[in-house]
Amino acid sequence: MFWAALFLPLLGGLFILSYGQRLGRKLSVSLACGTVGAAFVSALLTFFFPPSEPDQVLFRWLDLGAARVDFGAWIDPLSITMLLTVTGVAYLIHLYSAGYMAEEPEFARFFGYLNLFVAAMVMLVLANNFALLLLGWAGVGFASCMLIGFYAHKQSALIAARKAFVINTFGDLGLMLAVFVLANQGSVAFRDVLQAPSDELAIVVVVGLLVAAYAKSAQFPLHTWLPDAMEGPTPVSALIHAATMVTAGVYLLARCEPLLRLVAEMGSLIAALGLLSAALAASCALAQTDLKRVLAYSTMSQLGYMFMACGVGAYGAAIFHLVTHAFFKALLFLCAGSIIHALHGEQDMFKMGGLARRSELAGPRWGFLIGGLALAGLPPLAGYFSKEEILTAIEQNAMTDSLFLGALLTAALTAFYVGRAYILVFWGPAEHGELHRPTALMSLACWVLALLTAGAGLVLGFPGSPALGAYLRTAPIPTHLGTGLLISLGTAIPGMLLAYFMFARTRPQGPSSAAVFRLAEKGWALDEVQRLAIIAPMQMMGRLLGGRLEDVASHRLPEQVGQTAVRSGQELGLSQSGLLRTYALVLLTALLGVMTYLLWQVRA
Repeated sequence: MFWAALFLPLLGGLFILSYGQRLGRKLSVSLACGTVGAAFVSALLTFFFPPSEPDQVLFRWLDLGAARVDFGAWIDPLSITMLLTVTGVAYLIHLYSAGYMAEEPEFARFFGYLNLFVAAMVMLVLANNFALLLLGWAGVGFASCMLIGFYAHKQSALIAARKAFVINTFGDLGLMLAVFVLANQGSVAFRDVLQAPSDELAIVVVVGLLVAAYAKSAQFPLHTWLPDAMEGPTPVSALIHAATMVTAGVYLLARCEPLLRLVAEMGSLIAALGLLSAALAASCALAQTDLKRVLAYSTMSQLGYMFMACGVGAYGAAIFHLVTHAFFKALLFLCAGSIIHALHGEQDMFKMGGLARRSELAGPRWGFLIGGLALAGLPPLAGYFSKEEILTAIEQNAMTDSLFLGALLTAALTAFYVGRAYILVFWGPAEHGELHRPTALMSLACWVLALLTAGAGLVLGFPGSPALGAYLRTAPIPTHLGTGLLISLGTAIPGMLLAYFMFARTRPQGPSSAAVFRLAEKGWALDEVQRLAIIAPMQMMGRLLGGRLEDVASHRLPEQVGQTAVRSGQELGLSQSGLLRTYALVLLTALLGVMTYLLWQVRA
């Protein structure tokens, strides 16, 4: 059953890329949606009928000498939870894409890469060893690069795809280092490495895993690719930011919990960098003008919360927030896509406004409101329950008082930028002409995600008794519903009220001209810092090497070798007279020389 979740999207993607244009739009889209839908059904069946043993081997894959690698799946509550989340949200995004990309001439390429993206993510979460996980990890990076750069006629899309590829490849090297170290120790299988972890070289393995996780989940300082990834189609943004690619880093940390426990000091570092990423991204989100970039920075911020939870050892809370975040962030992106589609591609929030009065966008308006309130952490929506678990876990950690205060401040910033985005998009006096109405499939996907956002927290459990935490076999976090409610309301309500007074009472005509807001809009110039500190020196070195070394290696050196060979041949050619007596004299002289040397050796 679980193998179908991997092979159906994989085969579907390869077939669509090969024959999609010949099959036509309807058959290709139906095949893409059908394979991912079947993968979700197989995930449900695996949930209800899990195998008796977690390690399921299909065949022997590699023989690395010291380590043998099987192609297999690791089926436990964590992988099943991830499998359900990935395939379920991906299926809804496929349905949405069928309406959103209805007029796209390159439909086969889009849906083929979309299927391959899902297949790679499924391989990542099902892998029973680190080598197979690395294959899925790199596959997700490749597919995301193709989808981010889907609009190849736009230079900005190609640059964004290249940046995503380079930074994620750097993370791949960290995971590859960990795989090599583990293979040298004798095994890369989860059953050996995680069930009986060795502390030999544990620090090297953990550092490699953290580099991979921080690059894939866009955490500081490897986060700069994520906002630029908005150059791809909006369904791609939803798929990358909601339940698939960026959550892979959180999954990796949760999967490798036994290894992280061997290096206890790493917990404080993970939590501190998680807070820095969450606060940094939230401050950038409140200054953006592009609606999709607001949601992109929001994703980075929420992932920071998940990393904070992992840093304090609350892996169950991190996965709980991963699941709820998949629902409300996919909802926000798809509603944003419906708005952008209706406005003929407009993404600047200051050019929107007044959309609450348009009946064509009633569905996206309510969906965006539900998703925004869940992101802000208001009860009884899903985001409240999962974020409250994380805050409780941070509060209970004895060494993280400043971490807890920073998390509360970031929650207030989150409520502020969510309220700002909603007011700028839907309120105000602006008027628009004819709008594109969302298709039935687009509306269906949004309403299903809205229901999940509204009810997932109640279904998965109240704080203090999380059903998901029990399923993941993690210790429940003792919380007090009244205290958590006061904390959530005390951070969300002030942030939203501040957004109301700043943007609803006197709607600004454009972004603030203050220097600090311009700097926040540019991501605090961290892109420029990376360019000056890393990219510019490498480009200068490349120009120097390309201008001098390449000239010597590819032109001067071959020419010199050739000229030397010609001159040598000419000099040797002079010794070839063609006379027999000359050759006999040379041989006789050589023979006399050899005999003289042998006689001298005998006397010695």
